[in-house]
Amino acid sequence: MHDYGVSTEVVRMALALGVIISILVYEKWRLTGGAAVVAGYLGLFLNRPLYILVTIALAVATYFLVQRFVARRMFLYGRRRLVVMVLVGMGLQAFTGAAALLTTDMAPWLVGLYGVGFVLPGLIAQDMERQGVRLTVLTVLGTAGLTFLLFQNLLAIKSNLPVFWNSIAFEDKTILYSYHTQLLIPAVIVSVAVSALLYEWVAVRSGGFLTAAYAALFVLKPLHLLFIAAVGILVYFFVTRFLMRWTPIFGRTKFAMMVLTGLVFTWGLEAAAGSLTQNAFIPFAGFSVISPMVAALIANDGERQGLLKTLAGVTACTLIVFAAVKGADLLILG
Repeated sequence: MHDYGVSTEVVRMALALGVIISILVYEKWRLTGGAAVVAGYLGLFLNRPLYILVTIALAVATYFLVQRFVARRMFLYGRRRLVVMVLVGMGLQAFTGAAALLTTDMAPWLVGLYGVGFVLPGLIAQDMERQGVRLTVLTVLGTAGLTFLLFQNLLAIKSNLPVFWNSIAFEDKTILYSYHTQLLIPAVIVSVAVSALLYEWVAVRSGGFLTAAYAALFVLKPLHLLFIAAVGILVYFFVTRFLMRWTPIFGRTKFAMMVLTGLVFTWGLEAAAGSLTQNAFIPFAGFSVISPMVAALIANDGERQGLLKTLAGVTACTLIVFAAVKGADLLILG
């Protein structure tokens, strides 16, 4: 988990800004830089360029490995290609992450060798396959750079936010999760694999590749899961029953709208929960940056295959990931 250097809510504003910039670039030039959320995440690290360089290098390496080796040995298409891109990117990131871990005592700035995000290299590599390496890299750098420049002005907003919003930390060492957060990376890998297999075998989507890994953290605290499911349902109904009826949105633009709606609804309902409980209940506490994305992914898959089917897929994947990672947790960490 990264130290963004700013509060969770400011991170969310930067992500929203990145989504908007990505939509405008896509609508104007039909260029994409991984996914709608990539610009926001990378924009947060533009003043630490090693993170950006490593992330892009991992994406390029992922693209060439899949194209030159994997794709020649197995038939890849659509979602299967994306899964392979994500898994290869995460595998490469494991090596750079290990290098970062081993060298940061001698040179703390080398922590940037880890790169940004679990799936960003794979998402960027996927677009390299569609529109080429050069255009994708230029789009990634351009949208991230513009997000960074505009994001600096958002920092002034932080002082005007309600106090309890800024109390939502990205990492809270006092929270007892359903499994140790040291196993989050293995949980993400299991989540990607399980969600991919579920789709391959029974054609059921499960709220994206990462949702089950994060939801499994709160299996023993079901109120958090009920909250995020409720936000996902609200996003689904707002986008499908209102926005999509009045505006011609589809594909990447539709998902971007779900991300923005997820940010707004999560933000507002967290504020309400914090106010009503005097901060005794902070939904997805410790992982408040990712919670709007989880809600948006649930809503997006709900629009594709139906809400009940998606919630069933999310539940199945979450329980499988929880059982696998909790078993490893008890064996390894105790």
